[in-house]
Amino acid sequence: MSVFNPECTSNYFQVLDIDPSECTGGNPYGFACRIKVAGRSFDFDGLDMGDLQAMKGAINKAMTHARRARREWEGAQE
Repeated sequence: MSVFNPECTSNYFQVLDIDPSECTGGNPYGFACRIKVAGRSFDFDGLDMGDLQAMKGAINKAMTHARRARREWEGAQE
């Protein structure tokens, strides 16, 4: 089960665009990420689009690896 299950109100994640007036230098592509899981919080400020793309790429790579491993495991079970 996902740790971000909608029925679980204590875990969450948010990716927020930052108002340019709040950013040093007025960066219109500034982002913040807030994650809370099992009572532990992680906050990341000052991310840019490149950072988000890199995170997305790493997540996609992990998901592709997991899908491939599952297909191989299921094939071995037959």
